[in-house]
Amino acid sequence: MKNDEAKLVKIESIDTLYQDAYQIIENARSNAVRSVDFCCVQMYWNLGKLIFEEEQQGKERADYGKYIIKNLFTIFLTTLTPCLKLIITI
Repeated sequence: MKNDEAKLVKIESIDTLYQDAYQIIENARSNAVRSVDFCCVQMYWNLGKLIFEEEQQGKERADYGKYIIKNLFTIFLTTLTPCLKLIITI
């Protein structure tokens, strides 16, 4: 009987340990997603600002026919790692 009680305590302890470990993993996963989302927003905003400033160059309207975005995208696709390619094509 003592051995059965010890097994029950171990099972309950393992269940609690699993629950606690699972919660730590889920919290970290959730934090990572939020961090990546924030970094992507910053990246897109800064890229947009950079392109906007280059296209406008202080003018009220951009000159058309420069294809800045298309040219940048082509260069990025040939120079970035596959992971970064995925980010810029989303």
